[in-house]
Amino acid sequence: VMVAVLYSFWIGTYTWDGTTLKIVRSLGHTPMIYDPVRSRVVSYDSGSGIWEWDGTNWTQQGPVPASWIDAWEDHPAFAYDGTRGTDLLVGGLDSDRLLVDESWDWNGTRWAERIPFASPPRRDDHAMVYDSLRKRILLFGGTGPDYLAKNDTWEWTGAGWIQRFPQTSPPPRAFFGMAY
Repeated sequence: VMVAVLYSFWIGTYTWDGTTLKIVRSLGHTPMIYDPVRSRVVSYDSGSGIWEWDGTNWTQQGPVPASWIDAWEDHPAFAYDGTRGTDLLVGGLDSDRLLVDESWDWNGTRWAERIPFASPPRRDDHAMVYDSLRKRILLFGGTGPDYLAKNDTWEWTGAGWIQRFPQTSPPPRAFFGMAY
């Protein structure tokens, strides 16, 4: 039976088997990605860390970084990085509801903070997707400290972020999804 994780926003995670839609787990506002190297759906939950779905069960994975114990990140963006074979978590809010601009890799067993030479401005409610043709993660939109939606575009190279200035862009937005 083919199972796809469809949606997770405060209510829960659902599966569709071609006939029936059912709730599998309530995780809250959680970004989810598919990691093809490990054949898992990977979800980041700010209260409990990384969860992986193998098509049958959810399994909680390794601990969150020590710096997140009292200051977890909420509303980050999450994308699979096919070039490096890791899952990249970027931005969001800390426990004081302040925006962060951190970039973290999850390799299936541990977190590693990435300290790039440049980063997008602090934000939450943004989205990212891996562009397999260009071998880059694309970050777009979100909201900044002024609570206004953004429409800036950034690319992750694996070493840092590069801002792009396309001739045309979608209007500013937050709380949206991206797919490739």
